[in-house]
Amino acid sequence: MKSPIRVCIMHDHRLFFDAVWNVLRQQDTFAVVNPAPDTLNLKLPPLDNSSPPFDIALIDATMDNPDAISTTRDCKQLFPLAKAIIIGLEPCETAILQAIEAGANGYTVKDASCSELLYTIQAVHDGQTPCSPRIAALVFARIAEIAQQHNRYVPEHTVRVTPRECEILQLLADGCHNAEIAHQLGITLHTVKNHVHHILEKFQARGRREVIQRAYEHGVLTGPRPSRVPLAQSRV
Repeated sequence: MKSPIRVCIMHDHRLFFDAVWNVLRQQDTFAVVNPAPDTLNLKLPPLDNSSPPFDIALIDATMDNPDAISTTRDCKQLFPLAKAIIIGLEPCETAILQAIEAGANGYTVKDASCSELLYTIQAVHDGQTPCSPRIAALVFARIAEIAQQHNRYVPEHTVRVTPRECEILQLLADGCHNAEIAHQLGITLHTVKNHVHHILEKFQARGRREVIQRAYEHGVLTGPRPSRVPLAQSRV
């Protein structure tokens, strides 16, 4: 016989806690591990993260101190092998996406039935993520948006710099300001500024520090990275 799914009910309303507890205790497949509403001392890390004290955390969406989103993040950080379900969410896309981004493995809306709650617990425990097609589409769109923001600059193979621009990039990394670059390369200050402007555009960087970082990431600059670019010389 399989061991029951250990459930922790994280809720700050006793009446609601008792109602959920009564629903779960009627099922042989579930076992509530906390006898009263609490957070199982989430602020204290467990002795062994590989063995969490519960399988599923049911987190009340209306909790105030701490709130459900913070509790979900803490739960996933302290008990990475446990799974979290936020219950009683407003049936709106923003609230559901916030719950998912906080690390929730599942959710129920506030008008969900007892059978829907039981189904969600079992499905999440089995490694599924039950949600509507609309929410699934929003999650994929959000992932694509995050990926686009993370890779907002052009891929490495599309960055092409001239030998002169490589020289200027190296001098920028060495902490030289524009006048020093002009003196070392024997070109005018105006020419240096034009080169720097074009370099920033190629790497889609907003300043000297950012363009140096991206030049190293793209392999245009090699060797030890500078610890920092002096603030006084960070203007281009």
